[in-house]
Amino acid sequence: MSVRSNFSYDDKKGEEWRLNGVLHREDGPARTYSNGTKQYYKHGYLHRIGGPAVEANYGYCTKTVYYYEGKIHNEKGPAYIERWCNSELLKYFENDTLHHLQGPAIILRYFSKKYPRNNDVQYFINGKYYTNKNFEKVIKTAKKFISKLKQKRRNKIKNIIYESTTNCFEICKIISEYCV
Repeated sequence: MSVRSNFSYDDKKGEEWRLNGVLHREDGPARTYSNGTKQYYKHGYLHRIGGPAVEANYGYCTKTVYYYEGKIHNEKGPAYIERWCNSELLKYFENDTLHHLQGPAIILRYFSKKYPRNNDVQYFINGKYYTNKNFEKVIKTAKKFISKLKQKRRNKIKNIIYESTTNCFEICKIISEYCV
């Protein structure tokens, strides 16, 4: 069973839950700060299934970060989100690596009507940066490669490609090394 205690450092105060000396709590955040920030830990690692492991509100901005077993990771959307009054920053991660196959891995959106700007975007596959043109080339080549594999070994590849993100991740990594 986790044990609750109070903590204080760098003029921040709050309470935390520990199990065998490491931050851990099954039924809520393992660490809460007096400003409302919550951090979810499991066996000493930032971790939460079904929601962000870090929820912070600094007054001028909010930050939400998804972690899985200590690594920034979210399969269902951006893993790192910061929101300010007139903008938001979205970052897509898989296992602590900037990665997004459906579009840019980093998106900075601006909402100001008074000072309109285009969104800033950056493309990453397996942590490697791509220009928009090169990203589209890699994805197009990957789709062709997968299509050829499906034609040759339809039943085997169907299970590998569609049921395992990891294998698709590895195929894109291999293809990205040869395309650019």
